[in-house]
Amino acid sequence: MTHDEAFLEAIREAPDDDTPRLLCADWLEEGGDPRGEFIRVQCARAKLPPDDPLTQPLMRRAWELFSANHDAWVGPIRELVGPDFYRRGESWLGRGRLEAIPEKVGKYPRGFVEELTLDADRFFAAADQSSRLVVLRSVQLWGAGARPHLLKESSRLTYLESLSCTDHYMDPFNDKCARALAASPHVARLTALRLRANHVGDAGAEALAGAPWLARLRLLDLARNGLSLAGVEALAASPNLSHSCAVYLGNEHLDRDALARLADAHGRPLNQFMF
Repeated sequence: MTHDEAFLEAIREAPDDDTPRLLCADWLEEGGDPRGEFIRVQCARAKLPPDDPLTQPLMRRAWELFSANHDAWVGPIRELVGPDFYRRGESWLGRGRLEAIPEKVGKYPRGFVEELTLDADRFFAAADQSSRLVVLRSVQLWGAGARPHLLKESSRLTYLESLSCTDHYMDPFNDKCARALAASPHVARLTALRLRANHVGDAGAEALAGAPWLARLRLLDLARNGLSLAGVEALAASPNLSHSCAVYLGNEHLDRDALARLADAHGRPLNQFMF
C-alpha cells in the first residue's frame, strides 16, 4: 500500500474526523503538493460559521489554490464521470469560467469530493487516477439495474452512507436488484437509500425487509415503485426496520385507512410511512 492509499484508507475509515485529512495534508505539503494546503484550508473553513472574520480570507485562499490547479484537480473527476457529465447533473466538471470556481471549490468539502452522480459501470470500475481526490460518501447511480451482481459483490459500496439509483426507463432498479443489495455484506454504513421511480415492487420490498443493514437506515425512498399494502406490510413487520427510518411511499395508490391499520398492527407510527 502506498502512502497515498494509506492516507485515503484512514480518511474513509473516519470520514468525520479531520485528523487523518490533516495528516495527509502534512505529507502532501512536505512533498510540495499544493493539495496539502487546500485540504488544510478546506478543513479550517468547515469549522467556521459564515460570518466568522477568518472565513473570507480562507475562502479566497481556497479559490486561489483551486484556480491555479483546476485541470489537475477537476480533470480526473471529469474522466471518472465520463463525457456525459452534463447529462448526469455534474456540469461543474466543465472547464467553465473563473466565476464558477466558488461552486467547484464547494464540491471538495474538507479537501475531497464526497458526492457524485455517475454511471454504475464507471463507479464499480473506480478509475484509479481519480481515487486520490475522492472520498465518496454519497453516490447516485445510473444503470445500476443492469448490474445486480455488483450491488451484492462490489466492495465499492463499503464506505457509502447514501445510495440513490435512477434510470427508470433504461435500467430500473428492480426486485432482482433489491435481493442482491439486501444480501450485500458491503453496505454496513448506509443510512439513506433512494430508489424513487423504479421497479422495486412488493417482491423487492420483501427482500429489503430481510436485509440486516436495514437497521441503520434513516431514509428509505420507495415512491413510485408499484408497491401494494403487501410490500408495505413486509417492511412494517420487519424487525430490521428502525422506527426512526422515514419510508417514502409517495404516488402509490394505497388506502390510507388500511395503511393506518397496518402500521398500528405492527406497533409503528403512521407517519413513518410518508406520502
